[in-house]
Amino acid sequence: MLSLRSTVLPTLVPFLLLGAPVHASDAFGCAPTKLKVGDTLVLTMKTPHGGDLGVRTPKGDFFFLVFWPSTPAEATQSVVPWDTFKTMDKLTIPVATLKLVPWTTTDPAQFVFDEPGTYVVMMDENLEGDAPARHVCRVHFAGRAS
Repeated sequence: MLSLRSTVLPTLVPFLLLGAPVHASDAFGCAPTKLKVGDTLVLTMKTPHGGDLGVRTPKGDFFFLVFWPSTPAEATQSVVPWDTFKTMDKLTIPVATLKLVPWTTTDPAQFVFDEPGTYVVMMDENLEGDAPARHVCRVHFAGRAS
């Protein structure tokens, strides 16, 4: 006979410890959800919240928009300072001009919103771990004209 401990708890423990992702409407939102070049993406957040903010592109590239810097040089790469971001309830992002260096590369800065498709915007205390981000919203970008 299977027990609760051997069947249900191993499945629930990660959700109990880490929490399930929060839907965009609960504590984190993106508007508009359909973007084109020239639009401004507006993120709304309940405060206080985590200090990391990132975007995963349709190709799977990841960009940190806000993160805890380990050096003064890294601090200049966040769109706003990490400690300031944690108390912000709104952040506006210009879709046409946002250029950052993809995470874990030494490539030059590139447009975050470039190819058409669905972009996943994530916010949490630490986006570098294996746990899924607790705050997620998705936006569709029409792409850049050639």
